[in-house]
Amino acid sequence: APGDDLLTVDNQLITGLPGSEQTLRMQRVPGLDILRLTGSIPADAVPRVYAVAMRDPAETAARRLFRLLTERGVTVEGTTQARHEPAGVDAAMAAPLLIAQLTPPPLLDSVQRILVNSQNLHAELLLRRVALARGELSPEGGAEVLAALVSEAGLTPVEAELFDGSGLSSYNRVTPRGMADFLRWAAQQDWGDELRGLMPVGGESGTLARRFRGTALEGKVFAKTGSLHGVNALSGYMTARSGQTLIFAVYANDRPADAPSIIGEMDANLVRIAEEN
Repeated sequence: APGDDLLTVDNQLITGLPGSEQTLRMQRVPGLDILRLTGSIPADAVPRVYAVAMRDPAETAARRLFRLLTERGVTVEGTTQARHEPAGVDAAMAAPLLIAQLTPPPLLDSVQRILVNSQNLHAELLLRRVALARGELSPEGGAEVLAALVSEAGLTPVEAELFDGSGLSSYNRVTPRGMADFLRWAAQQDWGDELRGLMPVGGESGTLARRFRGTALEGKVFAKTGSLHGVNALSGYMTARSGQTLIFAVYANDRPADAPSIIGEMDANLVRIAEEN
């Protein structure tokens, strides 16, 4: 929010010529509430809104609540603190008091937000919603359902091994072939067309709104992006020049921090494949 001191922005961006490539990079400084911006933004770039994760969501919520209360004339004694229970310790609370309750959106709305906007929080919460549907209160129950789904799709642990819902765990492993095989299996399910319809569309929506514009794949590629430090990925479906649907999974791993963006090359190769098939 405007005026917040919850996150410090270290702005090292430069302004590029109109029409130049946007190479904005956002990096969280480990252990600190600092967001470092590097790269270049063209002078004629349109405004965009980005969402970033907070280092300690509980502490952030406490500090913001403190500010909201004091701004409204409420006297708050002491300092803000976030208390975290050690792993494996049950929080014993007698007669818990419900302060507020938020009803989650319909499941498909969450899935679409996850796919279109690459919303990690909703992806992690989805794992817990799956567990809750089984009557469990821990994400482990959701992870079991996820593992069973991957197995049903015919993938082995060598091809896919997942440890969370958001995909941010460094232990996650999915090979490009495994991802393509899963997408092929998904397309054969009753819900396959619906899944494809929830994905970002090249040149039109979500994380692909600015990609594939003016190419043979504008409006004809339906795919999910994946971005981590030094990693870019794109997997999904595209309609080739012949009208045939092609399944693809493209990964770029361990890209040096000072290397130029690889996204343009990834997209260009996909366009070339679509034009030649």
